[in-house]
Amino acid sequence: MESTGRNLANHPRRSMVQPLGAVLFITLAALTPPTALAGTPVAVATYEGVINPVSAEYIHDALAFAQTAGAQALVIQLDTPGGLDTSMRLIIKDITASPI
Repeated sequence: MESTGRNLANHPRRSMVQPLGAVLFITLAALTPPTALAGTPVAVATYEGVINPVSAEYIHDALAFAQTAGAQALVIQLDTPGGLDTSMRLIIKDITASPI
């Protein structure tokens, strides 16, 4: 069956409008901060090394600091090959018990 209508997918104006619209949308989204999150403090804790009692205490202290500072969230960045099971369990216990 032959189509008598024009193929709009190959129309030059239509092919330019879609990418330009996408670029405009991305630009506006990047320049406009979400109003619900504007000014919301977020704490960050970074740790590199083996998980041990010292690292468990560091994460515990970071959670306490974030709560005291009024942070809405704590981002924990870990770069670790692993470590002691007991220390990791303490970290998990502190994270799950924290209101942050």
